[in-house]
Amino acid sequence: MTNEEARWDRVVAKLAEQTAENSVIWHEVTKANDLESQAVLPAYFAEVAGKHIRVHEYKYEWSSDGETFFPASEVAIEFIDGLQRGLWRFPKVDSRWKLLSAVRYQAANAEDFMKRYLDAS
Repeated sequence: MTNEEARWDRVVAKLAEQTAENSVIWHEVTKANDLESQAVLPAYFAEVAGKHIRVHEYKYEWSSDGETFFPASEVAIEFIDGLQRGLWRFPKVDSRWKLLSAVRYQAANAEDFMKRYLDAS
């Protein structure tokens, strides 16, 4: 990992941490014209430090030999404009799946469910 990629990994790890703390709030995007055709919706966006950031999962076919292909998933994190169009995609850093998991946990309101469910028992 290059020095710049390591710095972007720190950015994404911090986003995941702040998402888990609900310091960064994500909103669902159910339709965005420029998402990959294999995008797993919903995508999510948040405003952080004056920038709009979108995160989403997408599917693609992966092959190690160019002949046999397997389904695979990846996470995209990108800056977007006010019309939800991608401007620049973050490098594929190690923390990207951690961020997507934290965003989905927040979107599902899982923490609230867990507290209410356990308190009701």
